[in-house]
Amino acid sequence: LNSYDTMARCVVTRSALLRLPVPLDRAASRTTALRHMASSTDAPKEPMVLTATLNGVTTITMNRPDKLNGWTKGMMLAVFEALQKAEADDATKVAVLTGTGKYYCAGVDLGGTVGLAMPKSVYEMIRKSNQQLFDAFLDFKKPMIVAPNGPAIGASVTSGTLVDAIIASDRATFSTPFSRLGVPPEGCSSVFFDRIMDAESAQVRCQAKANV
Repeated sequence: LNSYDTMARCVVTRSALLRLPVPLDRAASRTTALRHMASSTDAPKEPMVLTATLNGVTTITMNRPDKLNGWTKGMMLAVFEALQKAEADDATKVAVLTGTGKYYCAGVDLGGTVGLAMPKSVYEMIRKSNQQLFDAFLDFKKPMIVAPNGPAIGASVTSGTLVDAIIASDRATFSTPFSRLGVPPEGCSSVFFDRIMDAESAQVRCQAKANV
């Protein structure tokens, strides 16, 4: 995922196929829904997300290293809001998403997103939450780069295929434990893995049980 050839093809894939007009109320409703979902217990002392803009580049840094930057409701809300601000900011020409600490992101933190409920309600909540998460990457109107500073797991890997480029550090690994969890590939990964890798590698990735 961190080869220059992969990044180049990722740029073509997104810019050619995914830059579609997004209704203004769609992004707003996404943020509103997550704000209602986020709980007060999910609020850390430090900001969940740090942002800085320099020379037209806005860096959005997930800042929960003690939680491996996992995507709780509060973290997803903070990332969504940071993306919305970057999109509306004329000084931002490109956005970069990265993390603090040893991990880029441990993926969706089920303990911080799923509460006790009937199976049907849990299913619907996960479906809506996943759609909101991936739409935030698909709908972003400016160039976007994912810069994994360490291990990336689950949705933090698949969402990376939806942006313009991936620039990974030498500490980055990519884990998509769909098979181990007994769930189908998510985040358009069954389509985009095949587009940015060879078919065999994409098949291995979608069925992966270990880091690559």
